[in-house]
Amino acid sequence: MVTFQSLLHGRVVIKYGTNALTRVAKNGDVLGLNRQRIGYIAYFARVLYDIGIELVVVSSAAKTAGMEEKGVMNIATKDSQYYCAKGQLHLFKAYDKALKKQGLRLLAPLLVTHHDFKTEEHKRNIHKLVERGFAEREIAVF
Repeated sequence: MVTFQSLLHGRVVIKYGTNALTRVAKNGDVLGLNRQRIGYIAYFARVLYDIGIELVVVSSAAKTAGMEEKGVMNIATKDSQYYCAKGQLHLFKAYDKALKKQGLRLLAPLLVTHHDFKTEEHKRNIHKLVERGFAEREIAVF
């Protein structure tokens, strides 16, 4: 949720879940990544960037991206970890392509866990990275 307070501080963090980023057929079959939605996210990032607000995206859907890349759309697959690992790069490429259309770039594939936020030093390092990226028209996608 974007709040007035977050806008005052100049940074917004939005989490997009797998359901928001997955195309599904009327019969319930998974069709792959919803690139149109990723395009809307990129557009939103540019609109916010243009008014001086940083958008940080927290994204799911790596499994969907991995399954799409491998041509497997059976959501009940037992190899979830495999498809998540394969899908990370595929997902980041989709964001990168959409951001480039908006005159922005993907900062880097940022894969973090709760361990990366345990110490103040780690938090500061991530914060500096995101700020530096924003100065270079790069959007952080975690």
